[in-house]
Amino acid sequence: MNPCFNQFAELHYFRDGSIPSRDETSGAVLAEILIGNREQPVPVLASFISPWPLATGSVFDVECRNPKTGDGAFLAITESTNGKSNVKDLPDSFFLDDLFQPYGRFSFYGPPTDIKVRKSYTEEETNKKVIEVSFSSLSQSTQSEIPRIAIISATIPKGTENAVMLVASASASRWKKGAESAIRSTIDSFRVVLAPKSSLKMRPRDRSNSNAVVSM
Repeated sequence: MNPCFNQFAELHYFRDGSIPSRDETSGAVLAEILIGNREQPVPVLASFISPWPLATGSVFDVECRNPKTGDGAFLAITESTNGKSNVKDLPDSFFLDDLFQPYGRFSFYGPPTDIKVRKSYTEEETNKKVIEVSFSSLSQSTQSEIPRIAIISATIPKGTENAVMLVASASASRWKKGAESAIRSTIDSFRVVLAPKSSLKMRPRDRSNSNAVVSM
């Protein structure tokens, strides 16, 4: 998942004994992660349905993508909400500044440009904020800026002070060729709940030999 797990101020790790999974038949993705701080980490279960396989490698945490088209979705965790528990109390910039930070998922080869919010609304019954945004990111192969469209769904799990985000995106050209439907379906399937109580120790999994990393 890339930069989404910022390890500096907050604790955003996989829980010891768990690994992200995707059911090949249904496309259902499930990941148990710890959010919050090191003194009081909170385990949550994040899930969504993806038409793309789980990505593996040293720059991915929980991300599904089509390596040929670049269509995909990944989980991300924000910095602390500083006591705010309702997403409607947080401006769009709170999520966008976090997503498009210099070490963010879309900043491999330089910070994104031409960032514009196309639509933003809150689903109060589920405490979700949905933001549709367009931007341009630099392509390493062509050394040109590629227009891209993303939809962000963010929610704050009960009793926590971090928002969990699912970010699904495709190039603007792919968006017009049918990717939009897959992106919206994936975003609509996003759910985050507190993990059931367990006898497992509440500690982050040792990622030193893992395919997943905390940050890029």
